[in-house]
Order: sequence, then structure tokens, then C-alpha cells
Amino acid sequence: MPMEPKFRKDVVRALRAIFDYAADNPEAQPPAPSARDCKIALDWIIKEACLWGDAPFFPDDQSGRTDAAMLGRRYVAKQIFLALDIRPDALKD
Repeated sequence: MPMEPKFRKDVVRALRAIFDYAADNPEAQPPAPSARDCKIALDWIIKEACLWGDAPFFPDDQSGRTDAAMLGRRYVAKQIFLALDIRPDALKD
């Protein structure tokens, strides 16, 4: 897989805080993730995991699989941005 994301300690800590808080485990009751945790996690998801901003073209990729993988990752980032542009009150439940 091209350009595997790098895992830093602050990123892992932030992702874990969000995951633990969102887990459906009423016995565990972890604290809510901080605003800093949320920013670190979202920045990493968009910039590192989704590779937003990188060119998704590899000239030596004869099969096109690397390009397809990169475009798939960028598609996830685009969907996140599209969702963030929607006003929640404009949607029906």
C-alpha cells in the first residue's frame, strides 16, 4: 500500500480517546476527548490517513492499483468535507 500513514504518540492517544469514549461500553465510562484530541485525530485522518493534498498519480503504476487506492483514500476525505459543509438542522431525522 502506498504511503502508509505514520503513527505518532499524540495521534494514537487522540484516536484512542475518541474510540474509547464512543465505544458502547456503559461500564467503562471514559472521559470525553478534549478539543485538542479531536483536532489531532481529525487532522491525522484527513492529512495522513486520507492523504488529502497529495497527488494521487503514480507514473510507474502499470496496473493502476496504487492510483485507485490513493483515490479511494482521498474520496473518504472529500466525504468528510462534504458532511462538514451541511448544516445539521437542514437534514431530516
